[in-house]
Order: sequence, then C-alpha cells, then structure tokens
Amino acid sequence: MCSEIEYLFVGHPIGALHVPWNEGPDWAINPDFVPQVLICRSGNRSVDASDALEKAGFRSIYNELNGFEGDLDESNHCNCVNGW
Repeated sequence: MCSEIEYLFVGHPIGALHVPWNEGPDWAINPDFVPQVLICRSGNRSVDASDALEKAGFRSIYNELNGFEGDLDESNHCNCVNGW
C-alpha cells in the first residue's frame, strides 16, 4: 500500500501489485482499496487502511507498524532498525 512513486522508485516485493490507500496529488482515499490490498512503506497509512479492512469484515489483519522500510538508523539507512 504505497504511492505509485514509492512502488516504482523505492521498490516492492517481487510479484506485488500496486494498490494505493491514497494517491497524490489530492491524496483521496482509494474507493477500491478493500478488494485490492497490499502493504505500506512507512506504516503511516497502514493503520487507517487496516481499520477500513476491519470495517469491511476482514478478521485476519496484520500491520507492520514501522512499514517495510522501518525507521532510519544513526547513518540514515532504512531496513536496519525495524521494518522487514
């Protein structure tokens, strides 16, 4: 669940499909999100997206609170402190 720019330039798991929770320039929530779920780079949007899934009836929801990149380490590198 990343933006198109994140999907293209930050990366994504092999075989992943791009399904935005919201997308610029207006950052409106994707009305087709629930049937097309994926994952979030930073974890900032995934809490709201998880809530939407729960309201839609999903019961097995997992949320990586730090996103797949995780927090920056002391050298400003991702994927060293947390995330996956």
